[in-house]
Amino acid sequence: MEISAVEKLCITQECTSLITLYSALNDAGDYDRLVALFTEDGTFARPSRPEEILTGRKTILQAFQARPPRKTVHIVSNILITIESGTSVKARSIITLYSASLETRSAAPPIMVGHFSDEIVKQGAQWLFRSRRGMIDLQFGG
Repeated sequence: MEISAVEKLCITQECTSLITLYSALNDAGDYDRLVALFTEDGTFARPSRPEEILTGRKTILQAFQARPPRKTVHIVSNILITIESGTSVKARSIITLYSASLETRSAAPPIMVGHFSDEIVKQGAQWLFRSRRGMIDLQFGG
């Protein structure tokens, strides 16, 4: 079935919003809502550990909760959406990470630039990550 131009625009916007919401929830430390952006059996690999693939919402949540507390700002850019069907999308985005201790809030090296490669699927009325794989491309300082 052919996807109309309007449907393509809607899919692109919804998937772009999913990607930016992920970063906002990550920075806010709202990991319960963050993992709800994944399918139940979704997979995730952090940019800092691309070889360590986490499977399932519970496992992903435990990994986020195990991180030492810190203040982060993730800047998302260059989001490219490739629509495969009305229910399946591939996406790529660039992420720049700044982080600091909670006490000082003074950003410290390293500053990292990486990317995410995503498989996004529509379940019911919601777009969710089936797979989110990160990789660090550049690291500054540290």
